[in-house]
Amino acid sequence: MEIRQKFVVEQPIDTVWAALSDIRLVASCMPGAEVVSVSEDQTEIEGRMRTKVGPISAAFGGRGKIVRDAASHTGSVEGSGADKNSGSRVQIKLTYALEPSDGGHSTTTSIVAGVTLTGPLAQFGKGALINEIAAHMTQQFTNNLRQRFETAASPAEIASPVTREIAPANELRPVQLLIAVLKKRLKRLVTRSAG
Repeated sequence: MEIRQKFVVEQPIDTVWAALSDIRLVASCMPGAEVVSVSEDQTEIEGRMRTKVGPISAAFGGRGKIVRDAASHTGSVEGSGADKNSGSRVQIKLTYALEPSDGGHSTTTSIVAGVTLTGPLAQFGKGALINEIAAHMTQQFTNNLRQRFETAASPAEIASPVTREIAPANELRPVQLLIAVLKKRLKRLVTRSAG
C-alpha cells in the first residue's frame, strides 16, 4: 500500500531540515515510536513501535537505514520490523522532500510511504481507510513537532542534536484513530445530505 501525506511547519526550511535530521526528536513526535539506538553517523537506527488494536497489543522491533541529501532537502528511510507476540511483520520505504513556503517563513514536507504489513494486524491495513488513518497520524506528528518548536527557547535549540532523553509520544492506538476518521466521514456525509 502507498501512503502520501503533506504537512506544513511554520519554520524556515533549514530549521525544519535540522530538526527532521534528528531521529530521536522525530521519534518523540510520533505516537508509539521509541529509538533503541542510532549509529554514530545517524544513518542506521534500531527502534520499536508500540501499538494497540482492540485486544491486540503489538511492539514492532526492527532496524532501518536513513539516507539524507542536504543539498536538495530530501531523504529516505527504509526498514522492517516484527512483533514477536502476534507474528505480524512490517516493511516500509519512506521518502520525503522539504520545500520552502509562505515566502520562506514556512516549510512544506511531502511524504510518500510504501508499507507492507503481514500477519494478524494486516486486516487493519486496507484501502482508503488506512490512508485516512495515516493522515490523522501525520496530523498528530505535525502537532507534536510544532509544539516542540513552540516550547524551545530558540529555533537553534530544537534543531541542535538531541543529547538529552526526550519523552516519547503516547502509544499509537489505531482504534482511536479509526473512530476519529469515522466521525469525520460521518460528518461529511451528514453535511452533504443536508446540502
